[in-house]
Amino acid sequence: CICLLFPAFSSIDDHGFGMRTKQALFNSISDAIVQIVNIIQTFLVTRLIIQHYGSVANGLISSIHQIFGQIRLIEMGLGGAIIYALYAPLSRNDFQKINAIASAGKKSFQRIGIYFGLMAIGLSLLYPLLVPVEGMSYTAVLILIIVMGSSVMMLFYLISPYNVVLTASQRSDIVNYSKIVNSICVISFAVFFINQHYNLIVVQFSYVVGTFLQFVFILSIFNRRFKNIKFNESPDLFATEKRYDVMIHQISGAVVFNSPVILLTLLSTLDNVSVYAVYMLVVNGLYLILNVFNRGMVAGFGDLIARKNESGLKTAYIQYEYIFYILLALVFTSAAFLIRPFISLYTNGSEDANYTDSLIAYLFIIMGFLNCWRIPQNTITIASGHYKETRHRAIIEAIITLGLGVVLVYLYDVVGALIASIAGLLYRVVDIFYINKLVQNTLPITLKRVTRLLIIIALWCFISLYIEQYLEFHSFSDWLVVAIIVTLVNGCILLTINFLFEREVFISVIHRFKRLIGLKTNRPQQTDENRLSI
Repeated sequence: CICLLFPAFSSIDDHGFGMRTKQALFNSISDAIVQIVNIIQTFLVTRLIIQHYGSVANGLISSIHQIFGQIRLIEMGLGGAIIYALYAPLSRNDFQKINAIASAGKKSFQRIGIYFGLMAIGLSLLYPLLVPVEGMSYTAVLILIIVMGSSVMMLFYLISPYNVVLTASQRSDIVNYSKIVNSICVISFAVFFINQHYNLIVVQFSYVVGTFLQFVFILSIFNRRFKNIKFNESPDLFATEKRYDVMIHQISGAVVFNSPVILLTLLSTLDNVSVYAVYMLVVNGLYLILNVFNRGMVAGFGDLIARKNESGLKTAYIQYEYIFYILLALVFTSAAFLIRPFISLYTNGSEDANYTDSLIAYLFIIMGFLNCWRIPQNTITIASGHYKETRHRAIIEAIITLGLGVVLVYLYDVVGALIASIAGLLYRVVDIFYINKLVQNTLPITLKRVTRLLIIIALWCFISLYIEQYLEFHSFSDWLVVAIIVTLVNGCILLTINFLFEREVFISVIHRFKRLIGLKTNRPQQTDENRLSI
């Protein structure tokens, strides 16, 4: 599936095929690997924490993570602004300009790292007073928050300046491999500490060690492979002018996905926070899998936009969206069938919270789908730097989510938080119309695809409700067998349906995939106009 997404770039020109396609492929393969490792890390460590320390401890850690997510907004969109500013000079190999922008980014990130550290200390002093934690003293919670904040501070101060340059250079594969080093370290140390019954603070220190090793890895590679890029030029502060528009989008995202946990912390219980966090692990895992293709494609689309290659952009986007929506349907039709039995097995043995609520499970599926379906549109928006033009919709989404959340969480706990988030995401359906301004004449195609997608998912959900009552899952091996069968059946059905409805696009994608892997085809060469006739 990853390989199929990137032949979209092969229609641009031979140089574009050789460079953009293959590098985008490498980036997304590495991104897929890091997401798999990250999912394993998150699910494994969280399950062990629930089993050894209880739902309250898991709720505490989840709550702190979400609050840090809000505090991280002090970045104020710097990363996205720096990446966008680097696209044009990188396409020209203008190293003086590149170094000036990189220097501005490093100086700003280090300042943000210091500010974050101070705010984390402030949180550590206030949180134990506002949220009493059963079984933990004021001092223990204080130290836990400082340790958890240290890894985030290191990320800003040490790693982010290099990450933005690598991402803009279409070398996010290096960033991803550094994250894999981090995750492997965390898994190794955290599992050992938990099984040896060490204090929860010691377990969280694993993340600090992992972040430091990530920095060592990325610095050693950057210094060897990017010798022309220095951080000692006079900073180009003009390059960060879009950061405040990016910040609006980051605030909206933080409100939609972090505020439910914070509201549950303040208006409900840490047990309910743990329930929300466990389901969110699954939804985040699905999002991370699908977002692999977003992050692997943004830099390639950004390069096309910087070169003003409109025909190449349209060709790439149409094929990218086509394959992405097939994957989206595959992921969420399967998840609708598999999420409840998975959560039941995952939390087996934990009796201090109710994790197996059907309503909560399906509301999470709806929320996850509404968040993921707009990934193709977000990809183009980010690549084109249209943060200012779309920020008002992000603000409205945040207001809807937070406003409804305060009332509904108080009344309905986890269900209320989910309804509020779904309401905010439903508003962002308008994004589908904006993308037509960036990639001309794609709206009718997108509307047909979304309609087809919704019908397929709705039908499969009804079928799943009927079949599920006849199945029993006694172990993860039982679940895995069913998951493989469901995914294969779904995949065959979806490929057949999409082949029948958009045969030319399907064949075009296969043709380019063969070019990517070096196979010869008998299909005649086509112009961009012929390729786009759907």
